[in-house]
This record gives sequence, structure tokens and C-alpha cells, in this order.
Amino acid sequence: MLEKQYRIPWIDLINIKIDEILDKESEINPYGGTNKVEFFSMVSEYFFERPKLLAKKHPELYELLEKVFNQKMDARKMKKIKLTIGRNDPCPCKSGLKFKKCCGKINNN
Repeated sequence: MLEKQYRIPWIDLINIKIDEILDKESEINPYGGTNKVEFFSMVSEYFFERPKLLAKKHPELYELLEKVFNQKMDARKMKKIKLTIGRNDPCPCKSGLKFKKCCGKINNN
């Protein structure tokens, strides 16, 4: 549960950010403007997947989410890993099949 001192600023900020989404003044996923629950879902995903971008574009929102989740995302060393999978490599889903016979299979139906 969100501590009492964060509740009012959080609710105010949610309303401001949803208005920005609805006015097309935000790059936050438009589905986040649907309601407060979806907003929380979208910004949580943003917080964990692209924390540096969120901190840059929405610093106040980022700071509140750090408190909500008790996480210091900027302290993490996050790197994007580019994975190259060949057709005959084992499938990354760990099915035991070759990639071309599993997740890489082309559906001709």
C-alpha cells in the first residue's frame, strides 16, 4: 500500500498525465489514458523496461514510482542484448527443437 504522504501527489500526477495522454501530449502508451488502473500498468512497464527514458521525460513520475516500488532503477546496469538465432540453432524457448521447427516455424495456413 502506498504510504499516506505519497497518495495525494500520486493521484494528482495520475490525473495530469492521463490528461496529457488524452491530449496527445505524451509518448506514454495511449491505452494508459483509458483509466487509472491501465495508466498504472503502462507506466509501471515503462519504469521497468525504459527507466532512463522515463526519468528524462517524466522525472516527477519516475521519482514517485521509485518510491512506490522501492527500486532505484538508475543504479542498475541494464543493457540490451541482441540475440541472433540461426534456423538450425536450438529454440530459445527450450523446447528441445530446432528454431526452424519451433518458434521460427512459418505458418502457411
